[in-house]
Amino acid sequence: MMKGSFLIVGLTISFLILVTNCKTANNLETSTKLQDRKEAFIQSLEKSLGVQSRSTKGSQKAQRITGANGVVWKEITTKELKALIDSRSKDFTLIDARNHIEYRDSHIIGSLSIPAAKITTVLPEKVSEKDRRLIFYCNGPKCSKSRKAAKFASSINYTNLWVYNGGIPAWKKARYPVKGEAFPKINVPLISAKQLSVEKDKLFLIDVRDRDEHLLNSIPDTDLNAPLDSIEAKLDEIPKDKKVVLYDRVGKQTLLGGRLLWRHGFKNVFRLDGGWVKGWLKRKK
Repeated sequence: MMKGSFLIVGLTISFLILVTNCKTANNLETSTKLQDRKEAFIQSLEKSLGVQSRSTKGSQKAQRITGANGVVWKEITTKELKALIDSRSKDFTLIDARNHIEYRDSHIIGSLSIPAAKITTVLPEKVSEKDRRLIFYCNGPKCSKSRKAAKFASSINYTNLWVYNGGIPAWKKARYPVKGEAFPKINVPLISAKQLSVEKDKLFLIDVRDRDEHLLNSIPDTDLNAPLDSIEAKLDEIPKDKKVVLYDRVGKQTLLGGRLLWRHGFKNVFRLDGGWVKGWLKRKK
């Protein structure tokens, strides 16, 4: 509050002084010059008071975000991205950083599917210009794949990096068009960690997380590690005469995985409530 008060007083006094000086100098300065001097003084005063500049405050388009390892990208809002797409500009590439199954289910029209983990190998094949504007998106603010994609792109010398932090949820909320196969919208039932512990010998348990996560920690006696991108290639390994239970990190990807299996004729499919973190680790023994 104290800084704000000093700022208001300082701006008011400085502006009055400038106006007075302009008049006493017989209007030798034009109104444009006066405005330029006022803006320069305001910015100087704001900087000395530690106040964020008005030229960047609240501007998502100009906001620079510094991520891990000093990687810098800019953020773009839903409306800005829609306007950019509608302009039919060819000066940017929109990249869906989720896995291919999520992309197949639903994606922003015109976007490329390059999962974050494959950025360093696939991106150079798709985009050769290192200074081209790249816009990454995934499943919203709580999804880290778009930021990881920007980090990986920076590691191979791409420089014009942007993140659409709202992702697919914000895009759909705004009722902007998407494209995809739209897997069956069935409600894949949940199973608790306690129930899983009791029935584990009768179940076929599938970890749909990436292999590195699976090797780091997994539920004992997991029958199969099949990330969503590879699950269709492993259908022959999944029995149809057993209850199949899918689990991931926090229970977000298994719904789509269950719908995918349902599409291939697996009707007795369940998903672990809360996944590995919120379900299995927090279970009551």
